[in-house]
Amino acid sequence: MGLGNKAAAFTFSQRAMAAMPIERDAFDGPAPIEILARVAAQLGEPDRAIAALQELLSIPYEGMTRLVIGWKV
Repeated sequence: MGLGNKAAAFTFSQRAMAAMPIERDAFDGPAPIEILARVAAQLGEPDRAIAALQELLSIPYEGMTRLVIGWKV
């Protein structure tokens, strides 16, 4: 995998979400969703990024403070 491999980036993000689902780990489970949101935003998929962010906003997530500060709007 190299730079510019959009499909692989999304595949790895989806694998991370499957490996650590929120149902199994409520504390660290949201982290892969955050990663998916960042990947989607960086790869020019705003709808996918927004969907992931909306999912994060719907659950308690201690990383949300860091997430909000780190994003440039």
